[in-house]
Formats: sequence, structure tokens, C-alpha cells
Amino acid sequence: MDHELERHGSLTLANLLTRDRAAEVQREICAALAGNADGSGVTVFQADRLPAPLLQLAVSGPLAQAVRAAIGPCEFLSLKPVVKDAERSFATPWHQDRPYWGGCAKWSLWLALDDVGPAEGCLRIVPGSHRRAAEHQAHDSGGRGFSHRLPEPDPTEILDVPLQCGDAVLFHDLLWHASHAVAPGRRRVALIPTYRPLGVEDSSTVWDRAIPVETV
Repeated sequence: MDHELERHGSLTLANLLTRDRAAEVQREICAALAGNADGSGVTVFQADRLPAPLLQLAVSGPLAQAVRAAIGPCEFLSLKPVVKDAERSFATPWHQDRPYWGGCAKWSLWLALDDVGPAEGCLRIVPGSHRRAAEHQAHDSGGRGFSHRLPEPDPTEILDVPLQCGDAVLFHDLLWHASHAVAPGRRRVALIPTYRPLGVEDSSTVWDRAIPVETV
């Protein structure tokens, strides 16, 4: 496993997609959502229910190669388009991913399909937080998702992660993360495929199917 990823719980990966390819992926996302994006901004596609172009993006090519290089042989579980716009401009609260799915350690790739800074709701993380215990607070999400939330971390620990279109952040499912609110007149689309190491025992029952990531 990549040393930086193991130590910090996240790894920034530059230039996984060109701007033209990112725009094409956005069009594929719009077709998959068909105007029915979830009110939280996050829509989950299981691997066996994913349109073929998005499935291929997740299991082969530059995304899959980068993930495999970082964590070793692995398999793809699900993909989440995340759309933030005027209707879904709220900040994503602090949370970890594992409380939502349980089981073994998993890794998600937060892929920016636009230039994303604080005004566009960029990712926020607490480096190294995947190594410490955390107690979640139950929360009535009001249709915005994220019913398991963490308290606000120490501001000195928080790292904002602005990304250029086509860049990504790979992170552990116990890493504390959130996002900024989207400023008026701004929007962004991100794509989050999730993976687990190949051959590990996993008690999670969230996923119906796992697809091995291609080696080439």
C-alpha cells in the first residue's frame, strides 16, 4: 500500500481524466440520473445496476489503475454521483463512511468533474483521523442524508482539498471528511467509486455484487 495513504488516510491523485473526458462523464451521469438526483445530492449505484460506460470507468482505465497502484489488487463495489447546485448547496457534515456500511476497510475515490475550491464545495479532511476512535451522533437529516455525524473537529486539524477538474482524492472509510457549502451561482459534480481489497473477509451486506478491478 502507498505509504502516504497508509499514514494520512488519503492520497491526492492528479490528472486522472482530461477536461474533455470529465465533461463526457458528466453527460453520462446526467443520463444515468435522468433528472432524478437524490435530495441529498448523493445517488448510489450498485455495481450490477450501473450503466456500462460508468462501470467501465470504475473498473478499467486510469481510475482503476490509480486505485490498484495505491491499495493493491481490489474490487469495485458501488459508485456515487454527487451533484451540488442551487437546490443542494448545503455543506456535507463531518462523518466517516464505515458506519453506513460496516465490515472491512474500504476506499473511496472522490473524483472532481469540475474545478472545485471552497466556493464549489470542495472536500475537507482531517489527515490521520482514520487511525483514531470516533463516536457518531444520530441526526435527523431532513432528507439531506448523513444520519451518522461527527462533532466539528479542531479547526487546526482541518485540511481543505481544492482540486482541478480530473483530479481525485483516494481516502480510507474511517477518515473524517466533509465538504464546504456551495456559494450562490456555483455548482459542481463529483463521482465517488468505492473499492475494497481483493480477497478480504467482509461482513458488510450493503453490496449485492463486487467486480474485480482490471490489471491493465
